[in-house]
Amino acid sequence: MEEKNLSKIKEVTQKILDIIGFEGEVFEDEQEIKIKIINDEARYLIGRSGENLGALQHLLRSIAAKQQIVGNFLVDINDYQKNRLEELREAALLLADEVVHRQSARRLSPMNSYERRIVHMALKSVEGITTESEGEGEERRIVVRPAR
Repeated sequence: MEEKNLSKIKEVTQKILDIIGFEGEVFEDEQEIKIKIINDEARYLIGRSGENLGALQHLLRSIAAKQQIVGNFLVDINDYQKNRLEELREAALLLADEVVHRQSARRLSPMNSYERRIVHMALKSVEGITTESEGEGEERRIVVRPAR
């Protein structure tokens, strides 16, 4: 994503925060193509299990598409996404060890496509297992199986 496009998304994000009555600092993180929001009332912006954060990201992506801003980006509030993804990686690696040890498949909780991709990538190089996604819509999840 071009730097000017990320700057436009930053401006739109700041306007949305102003409209909904939240103060916060919005930063561009060009290395990760991320909009970072620092806010004292983050729990309201993040919502239960990140639902509000997901909705905010969806809204910003819709606005970006309408304004023909090309490129994909993430929205993170007080490093919630960053920490969540690290926890997912760690949990996936522990689960992979369990699958190898017990030689039985395990299913993870349903997660969005981005989170599933992170888990697939984290387990890609683990020997003795395979991963696949199963289910539809909001119930789509990863299954970790012993390699045959």
